Amino acid sequence: MQSKTFGIAVASALGAFGAAAVGQTMTFYWDPGIITISPANPSGTSWLRATWNTNGPPATGFAQDLLDVLATNFDGTTDSVVWTPNPSIGAYTNGFGNPQPNGDVIDIDLFQLPPFYNPFFDATHPLVLGVLTFSTVGFTPRTIRFKDQNHRDTAVYADAFGTLLYLVPIDPGVDFVVVPTPSTLATLALALGVIARRRR
Repeated sequence: MQSKTFGIAVASALGAFGAAAVGQTMTFYWDPGIITISPANPSGTSWLRATWNTNGPPATGFAQDLLDVLATNFDGTTDSVVWTPNPSIGAYTNGFGNPQPNGDVIDIDLFQLPPFYNPFFDATHPLVLGVLTFSTVGFTPRTIRFKDQNHRDTAVYADAFGTLLYLVPIDPGVDFVVVPTPSTLATLALALGVIARRRR
């Protein structure tokens, strides 16, 4: 495993651009962005991809990002989440992400050495950073949202030698929409029917 500390030292030695300028962004998007979960389809998978716009300066490819993926409406008694990093990026990280009981995946540390030092550099753009799989055995109607947040040190390489160009992260998130079981729908319809009759 390559050392991120070494990579940072290389980048530091060769220099780095300052704070991101206006229009210099890295957008993290989920594909697909909305997934329906049901008894017939109790799990779903979404790919986290990154695309960047340097607004002029050249970019050799993805360099680094440290982020958390935070969950809302996650039920730790019925739900599970698995995060799998892109092996071509994850092979150069110090941490692959730590799943939490509340569904959060924290400290996803994505990094690759620059091309000059790395014959396996992944220059794909957009770049797949990882895959998130959500599963449940509880089908109460709800929407579980996973949103990548708390980005730190988001950057691409400006050249093959390790000069970092820092970018502003943009992160929309992914929704897993749980639909009720047929029995739940039937029960709901019956209850609504009883209420309607009582009002007459």
